[in-house]
Amino acid sequence: MAKKRHCKYCGCRVTNQSDMCPSCTEKLRLIRKIRAIVFTIKHNAEREKLHDQTGND
Repeated sequence: MAKKRHCKYCGCRVTNQSDMCPSCTEKLRLIRKIRAIVFTIKHNAEREKLHDQTGND
């Protein structure tokens, strides 16, 4: 008999061969997009800070 698969995050039963349900998959995709945006903002802020420090000397 086949094993019943459950989402590794919320525990609901999944019908496809994935380890995550569609809802958690979408949430994870959005979280990754948000993290990429935050990383870009931090990177730009550090670059501007470094540029301002070297420009004032």
